[in-house]
Amino acid sequence: MASAGRDEMLATFQQVTGWNDVEVCNLCLNAHAWDLDAAVGAALSFPGEAEAAVTYRMAQNSGGAQRAGARNERQEEADDTYHEHPPRRGWFHNMTGVPLLRVVSLGMLGGGREGYNRPGSEAQRFADSFALEHGDCHPTPQTVKFSEALANARRQFKFLVVYIHSPHHQDTPEFLRETLCTPVMKEFIDENFLFWMGSIINPEGYSVSVRVRACGFPYIAVMTTATEDGSPYPTVCDANEGLASKEAMMRWFTQILENQGPELVAQRADQEQRDMDRRIREEQEEAFREGLLQDQLREQQREEQERREREERERVERE
Repeated sequence: MASAGRDEMLATFQQVTGWNDVEVCNLCLNAHAWDLDAAVGAALSFPGEAEAAVTYRMAQNSGGAQRAGARNERQEEADDTYHEHPPRRGWFHNMTGVPLLRVVSLGMLGGGREGYNRPGSEAQRFADSFALEHGDCHPTPQTVKFSEALANARRQFKFLVVYIHSPHHQDTPEFLRETLCTPVMKEFIDENFLFWMGSIINPEGYSVSVRVRACGFPYIAVMTTATEDGSPYPTVCDANEGLASKEAMMRWFTQILENQGPELVAQRADQEQRDMDRRIREEQEEAFREGLLQDQLREQQREEQERREREERERVERE
């Protein structure tokens, strides 16, 4: 019975994190005493599976065989009592009201394994299901991966509004009905921002919620891309957690535009200047190449003319 429960948790862990190495997944779950929420949260904090593999394997090897044996004995005891004493409510459970293991068993996380493999991106599938449930009157979402939405906002010199949807939170229906899914909010966000949304019960939405450290719902953040040592990185300008009226949200958005928008305007101006300088250089280089080509053609024509004249003189001399 305990083995079946662990197999289900392992499958859930792999589906949420996208990790493929079963050994590393087991190491992570073991390190967190098979607390699925804690293990998933830890896994999503790593840059990738490879970095996690190094960390957990080093931790495993550092204890030696004796310590590993003791861990195995403790794990067997935990397996025997897992169903009698289930783990405490985790972070995901507390926020959404649904245990993470239950989410997947119900096929809610990405539509289950079969649903998660349906054509189209997770963002597109969530946008479609959101529109079916809440209508089309909401900000137009970027139906791409979160990283691509950030890149789009950076290219267009706009802020990215990020909405993390928690479908089981008690305040979500009112927030959607009275604030987010209203004509004035749709028009304002579409005109001034790019918009991305994800559900906390889908893998990427959950990952983004961890990345932005969302602690309360409904959750909306305004993000931009800053630059440090020439390298761009995403940053949260500000975030709103909890219920808010559309009037309050409009004031909040406007304040961000007024306080931090000029920096984007300056970035756009700098980029436009760089683009203009590049075009001027390209035109100058093209003109230089064209002039060089004309010189080469004239030189070839001169050499050809001299060759003909020389051949003509030689012909006359022979006669």
